Amino acid sequence: MKRRGVSEDELMLLLVEGGDERLDLDTAKAGGNRYNLNPLRSDGLLYRGSCTCGVINPETEALMQAESTVKWLEGDEDVWAEAQRERLKSLIEPAGPFDVFFAPSGTDLLYFPLLFAKARSERPILSILSCPEELGGGSRLAAAGKGFSHSTAIGTIQEKGAMLHPALSGEVVELPARSASGHIRRRKADIEHLIQCHPEKTIIVHLVFGSKSGIKDDLEVIAPYPNVIWTVDLCQFRADPDLIGDLLAKGAMVLITGSKFYQAPPFCGALLVPEVWSQELAGADLSAVASLSNILVRSDIPTHCDAMRRHLVHADNPGSRLRWECALLEMEACHALPREDFDATIRRWNAIICNAISGYEELELIPDQAKTNDSIVSFRVKRGDGYFGETEIKTLYDALTLGQWKGEVGFDRLFVGQPVCYGERWFIRVALGSYHTRHATLTQQTSWAEDERLIELIAQQARILYS
Repeated sequence: MKRRGVSEDELMLLLVEGGDERLDLDTAKAGGNRYNLNPLRSDGLLYRGSCTCGVINPETEALMQAESTVKWLEGDEDVWAEAQRERLKSLIEPAGPFDVFFAPSGTDLLYFPLLFAKARSERPILSILSCPEELGGGSRLAAAGKGFSHSTAIGTIQEKGAMLHPALSGEVVELPARSASGHIRRRKADIEHLIQCHPEKTIIVHLVFGSKSGIKDDLEVIAPYPNVIWTVDLCQFRADPDLIGDLLAKGAMVLITGSKFYQAPPFCGALLVPEVWSQELAGADLSAVASLSNILVRSDIPTHCDAMRRHLVHADNPGSRLRWECALLEMEACHALPREDFDATIRRWNAIICNAISGYEELELIPDQAKTNDSIVSFRVKRGDGYFGETEIKTLYDALTLGQWKGEVGFDRLFVGQPVCYGERWFIRVALGSYHTRHATLTQQTSWAEDERLIELIAQQARILYS
C-alpha cells in the first residue's frame, strides 16, 4: 500500500524523522540510536527505560498500517494536528479552556515560555530551572534560548550553544535537585526568594514533577505574581491527568511528552497553555518565532494563533504526527482503566523491585527513593568500598543494552534508563511504562519474575565489570 508515494518500510522510518540527532539510527549500535535502542523494534525486548526513547509495540505497529493513519497522512496536517489536540484535551479535565502547542521534543518546548515572556514585556528575563541535572540533556541551553542540538526537525544543521534570537536571551539560575549526599533538596524557599529579589524582571519558573529519578517539586509554590510565568515539566507524564487540570487552573503552563511513560517512539512534546495567553498574545510581536523555523512547523501551533504561525516557514512534520498517534492510542487505553487499579499495579512492581535491589550488595537505592514516583526506581552500583563512576556505569549501561540475553533472562535485548549523576555520584534507573502497566493491570499480574531476574543480571554484570 502506498502512502504519499512511500513504501510501508519508509512509512515506519517517518517515526524516527522530524527530530534531532537523538533519533538517528546507527548501524554500529545494531541499528540503535544514541540510547542503544531501535524504537521500531519491540520484538524480544524487555523494556524498562525512562528516557525519552519509547518503542513501538504490537498495537501501535498495527496502527501505523491502519487505513485511518493512511488517510491522515494523505490529508491536511493542520486538520490532523487539531484532531490530536482535541483527543489530548479529552483526557484532561481543566477548570478552563487551554491550548496545545506541539514541538518535536520536550526540550524544544522550553522556547515557548521565552517567546511568550518577550511578547508580554520588554523587561529582562530570568529563568529559574529546577532539577537541571535530572532534566533532558539540552534543557540548560534551551532555557537560555540557545540551540541544544546539532541537527533540527527540518533537517538543517545549527551551532549547538548558539543564541537563536536576541529576544530569547536571559539569565538562567539553576536550583540543583539533590544535595551532595543525594538527598532531595527543597527548592520552594529559594524560588520565593529569587522572585522577591527581582521585581524588575519577567521571571520564568521551570518546576518539575517527575524528573529522571521521579523527583516532585512542591507545587504549592505556584502563586499569582504579576511578573512570573510558571511552567511545570511533566514530561515523564507519570502523574494522574487530573493534576494537569489543577495546574492549568492556577495559570501554569504544563510540559508533557508521549515518549516516556507512554512509550511512543521519540519525540513527541506538547505544551499545555491556559487560553488566556492566546488572547494576550493576539496583538503581540511574535516575529522572534521565525528563529525557530528549523524546529517548529505551522501545524505545531493552534490554527487560531496566526500571529505565530505566519512567521514559520514549514507546514508539516508527519513524523511528529505519527508519534503522537502512537502516544494518544496508549494514553486513551490507559485512561479507560480504573486509576486505582492502574496505580496499584505500579506500587506492587515498585515494592518488588526495591526489595530485589536490597538483596544485592552491589546495588544501593539512592537516598529518598520513597519520595519519588513509584514507576521509577533509581540505584547506585557499588565497587568494593566505593561506587561506579561515570566511565564504569556507562560501560555497564552499554553492556546491558547492547548485549544478547536470550539465554540469561529470556529476552534478546534489555533496555533500562540511561545513567544520571548528581555532583560526581552516578546512578542507573529501571522504570515501568504504560504498555506493561496496562497489560499487567488487565491480567491482574502479581509476579514480576522477569524484572527480578533483570535486577539480578545487573548485579552480576556489575560484579563482572568490577572484578
